[in-house]
Amino acid sequence: MQGSYLTFEDSELAITGGSGIFRGVYGVVKLHQIVYPTKIFYTFELQGIPPLPAELTRPIVPPNPSVTASPNAVRARPGFVAPNFSD
Repeated sequence: MQGSYLTFEDSELAITGGSGIFRGVYGVVKLHQIVYPTKIFYTFELQGIPPLPAELTRPIVPPNPSVTASPNAVRARPGFVAPNFSD
């Protein structure tokens, strides 16, 4: 990603490539500060991307300071963020 990360307002960063299934992908990621510096709402607008696993295409959770990750995701247990997903 390229661009300036701003702490006092929303930021937009350029995505210029990736690895694995994201190889050759480009676009932007928009960062919206919810609770600085611990909660940021990310919106990805990607081009050139193949179909993603269902785990990566869930419905959007509206930005809210009270939203928390599941305990298993926080503990970084394998398969609890994106089951069976690797690049």
